[in-house]
Amino acid sequence: MIESNNHAIRDMLDEYLAAFEELSVEKALPHYHTPMTLHLPGQFTTLSTKDDVRGFLHAQFEQMKSQGYGSSKWAEIHIHALHDDAAFVSTLVQRFDVDGNVIVASGSSYQLARIDGEWRVISLIAHDPSKIIQSSPL
Repeated sequence: MIESNNHAIRDMLDEYLAAFEELSVEKALPHYHTPMTLHLPGQFTTLSTKDDVRGFLHAQFEQMKSQGYGSSKWAEIHIHALHDDAAFVSTLVQRFDVDGNVIVASGSSYQLARIDGEWRVISLIAHDPSKIIQSSPL
């Protein structure tokens, strides 16, 4: 079951990244559960409603647009299935401008829960790329 969960989680993460590439608040929104927690350097916030998440995503996408955002890719994804309905994921994402130059490489870790059969982000922690929690061999 863990292996199939890993595939489902990877599929969700790829859909999530595609929503970011389109800068689509409405396509990214279903990947978040509310309430959820957001941990940014120097900031801890609980996003209690879908409108709170919309506001966060809108601000994020506006910042990305101002940087000349063009695309993103997962450079690393480490999935840690904790049980059938919970997982921890640590990632390195690279964002590129329209010319293909790296704008930023950032670490993000996610606590995921399977809710009503769908994987959702219940907590997001943005961090330095050197702090990615890597998978260990079984």
